Amino acid sequence: MARKLEISSAILAILFLSFLLVIALQNATASLYAVDATLQIKSWQKQNKTPTYKEWQKAHQRLHQAIKLEPKNPHNLTKIAALLQTKTKPTITTKKERNKNSLPYLRHITNLRPAWAYGWAMLALAKYRAEELDFEMRKAAINAFVSAPNDNPIRRTLKIIKQNSDSKK
Repeated sequence: MARKLEISSAILAILFLSFLLVIALQNATASLYAVDATLQIKSWQKQNKTPTYKEWQKAHQRLHQAIKLEPKNPHNLTKIAALLQTKTKPTITTKKERNKNSLPYLRHITNLRPAWAYGWAMLALAKYRAEELDFEMRKAAINAFVSAPNDNPIRRTLKIIKQNSDSKK
């Protein structure tokens, strides 16, 4: 009887470790995709260049693969939202449209990390740039401020939104 219990325990331990290994491999693969896209984006920024559509598409696909493998990683969601806001030459989209496309990812970030001021500030800024001056934008701005009232980058972002929103009235 004791031998059967040891074998059962060993099998359960092997199954549990196998499960953990699968998760670790999945997260590691997601990280590789995200790092590849991040390095590509940083290269564009360092060179101060607008990516070609093919380069942009590759980074977009890599980040989508990372998100598919690790959907609750807010860093990958932040990167794809920023990528969607990037201007590419072949696509003729306005700043308003690009920011509008990033909104679902930014909303997801605020759902995953409701106390993260930068997530709220990014959502408020994207809503402002998408010309969606609505309740959601005000809520995002308020949540950003409440989460980090003394953070200077957050305060500057919100001040810009407020000044420009007031001037549009």
